Amino acid sequence: MVAVPKVTETSKKGLDFPKVELHLHLDGSVRFSTLLELSLGKGVPIKGAVTVEDMKRALITHEPANLAKVLEAFDLLLPVIRGDAEAIERIAYEMCEDQAANGVIYFEGRYSPQLLVAPGGEVVNLPFTFYPLTSTGVVEAVKRGFDRGEADFGVKARSIVCCIRGLHQYADDVLRIATECKHLGVVAVDVAGSAHGADEQYEPEVVHMF
Repeated sequence: MVAVPKVTETSKKGLDFPKVELHLHLDGSVRFSTLLELSLGKGVPIKGAVTVEDMKRALITHEPANLAKVLEAFDLLLPVIRGDAEAIERIAYEMCEDQAANGVIYFEGRYSPQLLVAPGGEVVNLPFTFYPLTSTGVVEAVKRGFDRGEADFGVKARSIVCCIRGLHQYADDVLRIATECKHLGVVAVDVAGSAHGADEQYEPEVVHMF
C-alpha cells in the first residue's frame, strides 16, 4: 500500500463528476478498520497493530520504493483474509461503499482467487464453522458483496481475475474461472506481482493463457 494525497474540499469539488476505475486491487483496498477488526478477532497480528493508526503505519509505504517493496504489505494482510468467505464478501461490499463515496459509478476489482484460498484448506482462528473455500468460491463471495453494494450504493462492480508472477501453476485455473464464471461478474484476466526488474518476463504458461 502507498500513501495517497490528502482529499480536501477543494479537490473534491474539482473531481465532482462520475468516474470509472479499471485497476483497483480488491485485497489492497481493504479498510484499515476492517483489517484491524479481522486481525484482532482472529488473533492474527499484523506487526502488533492494535489501533487503526498502528495498522496504517504497518502497511503504508511513505518512502520512494519499487513495486516489490509496495507489494510486501499483501504478505501481511492476506493471512487475515484467506479462506474467509464472509470477510471477502464484506471487503467487496465495503469497496462499493467507498467507491460510491468517491463518485465512482463503475469499477473493476482485480484479485487472485487462488491467493484468497487458505493454504492447505486451513483458516486461522475463525470463531465459527466454515467450509473450505475454493477459488470459485472466492469469486462467488466477491459477487455477493458486489451485488449488495450495487443495490445499496448505486455503483456497478465487476471482477478481474489475476495470474501472479511466479505462481504460473494457477494459470489454467484463472482461465477456467474467466471462462466459466462470467455469470459471476468476471470480465477480464490480468497478471499481477512484481517482475523483479526492468524487463517484463512472463512465464510460458501465462503467455499461453493469454
